Amino acid sequence: MTVSSLETLLPAGSILDEKYRTERVLGQGGMGIVVLAHHLGLDEKVAIKLLNPGALSSPGAETRFLQEARIAAKLRSPYAVRILDVGRDRERGLPYIVMEYLEGHNLGEPPAPMPISEAVDSIVETCAALAEAHRLGIVHRDIKPQNLFCMQNDSGDAQIKLLDFGISKSENSLSQTSTSHVLGTPSYMSPEQLRTTKSVDARSDIWSIGVTLHALLAGSPPWMGETSAVIAAKILRDAPPTLRDSLTGAPEPLERIILRCLEKDPSARYDDVGALAEQLAQFGGPRSQRAIGILRSRQSLAGDSRNARNSAEVPKPSSAGAFAPTELNLATPLPATAAPPVSTLPSAGTIVPAKTPLPDEATRTASAWGEASNPVAAAEPLALRAKWPVLAAVVAFAAIALYVVLRPPTPGVEPKLALAEAAPVVSPLSAVVLSASPSVSAAPTAAPADSGSRAKPVPSPAAPSKAAPDASAPSAAPSSAPSAVPTAKGSDPWNERL
Repeated sequence: MTVSSLETLLPAGSILDEKYRTERVLGQGGMGIVVLAHHLGLDEKVAIKLLNPGALSSPGAETRFLQEARIAAKLRSPYAVRILDVGRDRERGLPYIVMEYLEGHNLGEPPAPMPISEAVDSIVETCAALAEAHRLGIVHRDIKPQNLFCMQNDSGDAQIKLLDFGISKSENSLSQTSTSHVLGTPSYMSPEQLRTTKSVDARSDIWSIGVTLHALLAGSPPWMGETSAVIAAKILRDAPPTLRDSLTGAPEPLERIILRCLEKDPSARYDDVGALAEQLAQFGGPRSQRAIGILRSRQSLAGDSRNARNSAEVPKPSSAGAFAPTELNLATPLPATAAPPVSTLPSAGTIVPAKTPLPDEATRTASAWGEASNPVAAAEPLALRAKWPVLAAVVAFAAIALYVVLRPPTPGVEPKLALAEAAPVVSPLSAVVLSASPSVSAAPTAAPADSGSRAKPVPSPAAPSKAAPDASAPSAAPSSAPSAVPTAKGSDPWNERL
């Protein structure tokens, strides 16, 4: 069934899937048609893309058609068309995609070359849309002027909307095209895409960006031919013509940027469309600067989200409920050139502050071996072991000090009395020493007035005499000093021992 027969099958005023009323045709191609319709429930204008029923016989055509809706719906860039709905008309069996309605024209319609500033603005805005698609693992594979739609935004300024993700490739899913089935527009396809559609990546879109910018400035793509085979052979074999061959007075730095995009070796092109947009913005106007600002902010947000996901990653528990050590790949030795691994726990003697988190690697390692999930709690036993030598030294010092205070007195050394006992009392031991000394007078020592509990005066021992002692006289002195000294009541225990 042709596109004209599709218009016959779905004329203006038809109700599609009981929700949309068609009005007129906006565009058409070999695979389908885009019509303006009215959303009956929301009272809004929408654009509906319908797949030609004749294309349903092509292998994977309907799958690629619906894949376009799923891929484009993930994009939130203001420079990509918004997908509102997707479905299949139950009455006619036609798959459809509902998109936002755009008023304007695609860049493939103007026949004359565009001014440098306007063309660069359009390409930088396209790069901003592609940057988000590439971050999601989506390669467009069909960048060309016809898929860049120029509209007016709310401020009244021109703005690009990237269309047609119908043959795009998602890295998270298998490609719906076979190796021998080539989809795209040959004049804008990269050499690797001409060889096979399965091995292309984001650098293939960078090639197409370079061809599109050349076409917008020069009025035609770099390689032209009568057939697709001739064009493909030129792309694979011939060097690209310079921009100044077609556009006199073109800036040489701009020409070098385009030529770098058209390097046949993908590794020699720009690493990503963000870097390409940064280089091109110097040749654009306010639109380019606004697009660069949006691109940078979204890259920053994407980087923060990625870091948050990485920091939240933990080893998955095994079926037994414990973490499997094999997930850490501990048996695999590190290469000789690799950086030294981060220590999983602090060394002995290191005190870990309560609020200082350990590295993420340490947290995962501790959890994998069944240790405390809190990295600080896992390190506390090491800190306690580090304190044991200090505690042992303190205990030993205390024991030595206690021994010095409480040790028994050494014989022959007079201990010091307490002040309360030494001041009013004459020690019995002192009395014995004084009485035994020849230089001390024999006069008796006077006792205090109140001697109820004190020792009595001790008489001086008799002096030795050569004459025979009188038998009738009593013994002059006791045989031993201790026995002659009465022990005072309540005397000092240290003196009792002596």
